[in-house]
Amino acid sequence: MKRGLLLTVFSCVTLFSFASHLRCGYISVHRATCTSLIFTITVTVFTNTASDVKFGEDGILDFGDGTSMVVPKVENTPRPDLGSNIGMATYTINHRYAGVGSYLVSYIEPNRNGGVLNMSDSFFTTFYTETLIDFAQCSTPTFVAPPLFMGGLGNTFDLSLGAGSPDDSQITYEFAVPFRDRGTPVSGFTQPETMTLNHLTGLITWDTDVSSPGEYNFAINAVQWKNVNGTLLRSQYIRIDFQVILNAEVPFYNIQDNQVLDPYNRILAPDGEEKTIKIFFETDAANQPKLEMYSALPEEALSFSTYDSVSSADGSDIKVGVLKIATREQDLRSTGYIITVRGRTAFGSTDINYLVYAADELPPLPVITATEADLATVQVYPNPVSDFIQIDVAGGETSTALIYSAQGVLLTSHRFENNAIIDTHNLPAGLYICDVRRNNASVKKIKIIKSK
Repeated sequence: MKRGLLLTVFSCVTLFSFASHLRCGYISVHRATCTSLIFTITVTVFTNTASDVKFGEDGILDFGDGTSMVVPKVENTPRPDLGSNIGMATYTINHRYAGVGSYLVSYIEPNRNGGVLNMSDSFFTTFYTETLIDFAQCSTPTFVAPPLFMGGLGNTFDLSLGAGSPDDSQITYEFAVPFRDRGTPVSGFTQPETMTLNHLTGLITWDTDVSSPGEYNFAINAVQWKNVNGTLLRSQYIRIDFQVILNAEVPFYNIQDNQVLDPYNRILAPDGEEKTIKIFFETDAANQPKLEMYSALPEEALSFSTYDSVSSADGSDIKVGVLKIATREQDLRSTGYIITVRGRTAFGSTDINYLVYAADELPPLPVITATEADLATVQVYPNPVSDFIQIDVAGGETSTALIYSAQGVLLTSHRFENNAIIDTHNLPAGLYICDVRRNNASVKKIKIIKSK
């Protein structure tokens, strides 16, 4: 048996003969037809294969309709392409809902991977992930690349969490806080201030200004929006808990392309016109560089090949990737297709994302207005604060207030319906961040000054 949620002194002693195993993961959902009440639900996790513990066995899959189940044990599939001691496991089940609506599907298991540096004692922290499904959509977004990355300490690199939409609906991306159960953030979580997210492509850039090599876990929501009379309304999201492994010594590498694009790397590829992009991954040949391509565009509409070259300037080795895109009439849609090209060595990786439009002209950038009304409904006062701070949120829905230090360390969280009063007596004087969230999405962030 795996370790449970409650541990006796004896079990704490025997527990360390086993290694905790869940690195990261997510829940995806698909319907065969958009009128079906049956959803195919898949839990995908990435594991530490050095552990004797297997995925499932005492993990609980909650369907969000008052029913749940224990997921059976699932063996690991080794993924040496992602690094040492990394595996993958999936569990899929069909579930019928009684009627249309929105349902929060979640999975919780005791065994989060130990040794995660930006949370408190991850070995004794449950692994939790969730996905909100809405009958207005047929399927949740599909991530095109694995959510496990390697990088180099002290370097700046990019990692892609871009997803595709089978429903041709707009997707945006937002940072989330990893949870240990429904509505409860993990303890001691720290989000680096040097980590930024492109909200349209899902590309994260991290300047790794950290003190130690090792494992770090984060989360984002890939949000689907539905178009109602010309207005984009938030529909559903899939939360992905992802891991970054930082190595202490990483040889130089760099990735770039031959394109001049906007900040979202949007590319126009009309039907019948082939588009060619060259990507250059520069590093020493001894690092065994590779270029890999992941795409939401159907494989019949593109090709990817690589060859070796040498820089005439300094003699360094360059792996060249040639991406050819030739969309067809059946690929025409209103939103873009995510394509990720990853440069990878044995020590680290970095990505480039593209948003490819199979259309005659680029569409205007989406204007997400559904949260603007929410912004006006959130009041946080007094500010500066000395004793208690009050948060008022109109609308009657459950909200969460997360209080962070100026360095990004999560200090406390509070769930409430309409208002909350938070005691700040124990906080030293200084600057703090209050993040008010609804449906696990940030509605408003405000700087708070503690006066004494």
